[in-house]
Amino acid sequence: MTSLLCLALLLTPTTRGALIGTVSNTANTAAGSIYAKCTTAANAIGTAFFVLPLDDPTGTTAKDVSGNARPGTYASGGVTYNQAGPCPTSNGRSVLLDGSTGFVHDPAAQTNPSVFSIQVWFRTATNGYARGGRLLGFGNGAGTTQSGNYDRHLYMTNNGRIVFGVYPNAVKEVVSSASYNDGAWHHAVATLSANGMRLYVDGAQVGSDTSVTSAQSYTGYWRVGWDNLANWTNTPTSNYFNGYVAYAAVFTSALSLSQVQGLYAARN
Repeated sequence: MTSLLCLALLLTPTTRGALIGTVSNTANTAAGSIYAKCTTAANAIGTAFFVLPLDDPTGTTAKDVSGNARPGTYASGGVTYNQAGPCPTSNGRSVLLDGSTGFVHDPAAQTNPSVFSIQVWFRTATNGYARGGRLLGFGNGAGTTQSGNYDRHLYMTNNGRIVFGVYPNAVKEVVSSASYNDGAWHHAVATLSANGMRLYVDGAQVGSDTSVTSAQSYTGYWRVGWDNLANWTNTPTSNYFNGYVAYAAVFTSALSLSQVQGLYAARN
């Protein structure tokens, strides 16, 4: 049944062309850019707040291909562009963050997202890398300012485990039992809704807490690759992630297991 659901997701009218080849999507991307299968699958869900492929060849803007015009901004340094990405069959690319200055900020402001899903593809720069970092999260710092309020995040611990955390007046976390600092591409999705917190890695649920149904209330911005992690548990040596990132996306719904599996399967 899972295979049929994944196939159904990818065979919606907006994705059919991606299954037979790469196509241009002039409605959602800059002219001439490749509309990758991983991006197509994300937009097929229909609740994308933004989708940043992070396949930009150079420059300061991380294009948003959701059609919602919420691009991100690359830091002025610490970003290496046009790297190999997780979706080789559709020419998907990625960026390499240096672990000390590189990150992506300010796709758009949101006020208290209470039902959401966040997605990112990531790969540590080396196998066995012993320093984690913040992959994707929410905070009230604008631009390059470190946030004072910060949660709704995915981060990697020094031993390669993935943490999903929210702060409804207390630290609440779901942590993977496996480590993912092996130099291979991995796909992480976290969701929050009335059904609780759920964490998925590579198409499988790796943790949940059904008792947690809310996060901290504030207006903030989403960032990829860095922000504050003070007072969270098993925090990494550096808040900056050193590795490759691609297809960072935020959705305004809690994705189902079949939707998560469809996103993961889209790389093939």
